[in-house]
Amino acid sequence: MLRTMLARAALGALLSSAVVGTAEAKEPSVAIGAKRGDGMGNSPGVDVAFPLVQNLYLGMAAYALLDAEGRGLALAPALQWRMYRTLEGPVPYLSGGVNAQVRRYGSRTATGTGVFATVGIEWLFGFGISLRGGLGVQVQQAVQVEDGPVTIEQPGYVSLFMDGGVRYWF
Repeated sequence: MLRTMLARAALGALLSSAVVGTAEAKEPSVAIGAKRGDGMGNSPGVDVAFPLVQNLYLGMAAYALLDAEGRGLALAPALQWRMYRTLEGPVPYLSGGVNAQVRRYGSRTATGTGVFATVGIEWLFGFGISLRGGLGVQVQQAVQVEDGPVTIEQPGYVSLFMDGGVRYWF
């Protein structure tokens, strides 16, 4: 009976360490992934992230801006703070950053900047993949471009957005 109790306790400890990610493993050092968010609407993006110090990560996202008004590119560097460090399971995070975009309207080019903040959860799986989802708020500046006799204006705004993506950690 004592052996059965000890075996059950050992199995329970083993399973709980696997679930909460306390097993000994190497901390991932860089991630690459695909995402949407950072105030860039439904534009597809890619991102790279790596840890700076305990629970603080630097991410850089690049987006292809493809809409009815123009085409362009946006970059969005951000700092992401994770509530705690783990190799598996859900991790709440806060992130904030800036975005800079360059758009082409006809024969003219316009630039714009903004700031954003996101709160969400990143779910890390033990085999290197993580899924993220969150809600954010952004503040974008107004952009105005004259293209001959036509003036194209995209007013500044404040809005909410959904953030999501998948990463592979190396």
